[in-house]
Amino acid sequence: MRILIFLSICLIYSCNNKQNTAIAESTANFDWLVNKWQRSNDKEGQSTFENWDKTNDSLYIGMSYTLQGADTIFKENVQLIRARSQWSYNVLLSEADEVVSFVLTQMSDTSFICENTYNEFPKKILYQMRGDSLYANVSGGEHVIDYWFGKTLK
Repeated sequence: MRILIFLSICLIYSCNNKQNTAIAESTANFDWLVNKWQRSNDKEGQSTFENWDKTNDSLYIGMSYTLQGADTIFKENVQLIRARSQWSYNVLLSEADEVVSFVLTQMSDTSFICENTYNEFPKKILYQMRGDSLYANVSGGEHVIDYWFGKTLK
């Protein structure tokens, strides 16, 4: 009888814990990301910008582009989107018609990690507020790229 009671308590706790995780993922807040950012550790002669806006509680839209002089040499559109209580980070490269999706695997009040182990590169994307700076990191295999952003004055 004690075993049955113990198993019942474990089952109730387990279900409650899973429900809390789903609620946390469905009510995630990425408002700390919303801003106009400029990369501070760019290559010589380049300027990279990343702009984030909140459309609604289920969608954040981002755009990243790199200028070399007056020429745009890189551009991508991204979105953080919630569907059925699961958040995804979707990337649309300007030269590609398809979307590459990364699933939210970890989050806190000021950071998140999204992963796609099937993607060639990157496999993992990290965003994190560090003081007034935004830190981003893309990685996969032995290759890692760090991005440091400060708020633009615009």
